[in-house]
Amino acid sequence: MTPKDPLTRQNIERVIASVHADAVLATRLVSASAGEQQGGTWDTRGDSQYKAIDYGYGAYGMPVTYVEFQTAPPLPTFTSSVHVITKLYDTRSATLVYTLDTTAKSQDTDSTADTLITITGPTANRLRQEGLIH
Repeated sequence: MTPKDPLTRQNIERVIASVHADAVLATRLVSASAGEQQGGTWDTRGDSQYKAIDYGYGAYGMPVTYVEFQTAPPLPTFTSSVHVITKLYDTRSATLVYTLDTTAKSQDTDSTADTLITITGPTANRLRQEGLIH
């Protein structure tokens, strides 16, 4: 199907016939959420340190290091969560063969699409384990 073709049963059946498919896998997005958090873990908390900016000699010729106190802000952590339902249909009778309900949570990504990608591999593996796909 092209992106401009309406998603109708007739169009789907036309594509099924043209590629001789024996099953249709349909995944539906139920819900999605994304969020951001500042800091929170050892690696993402802000930091502070003294940075040497100059050196010289002080009283009695002792070496002196002049420093500046600097702080770094906490790093943002992005989270994304998606809930999808995947259904496998037999094309001969359009009957439902298998349903898989999946929720995935991902950290360090602010994209729902990136989180959906993390679902595709495990979904395919599950369908293979069940003997539904090769």
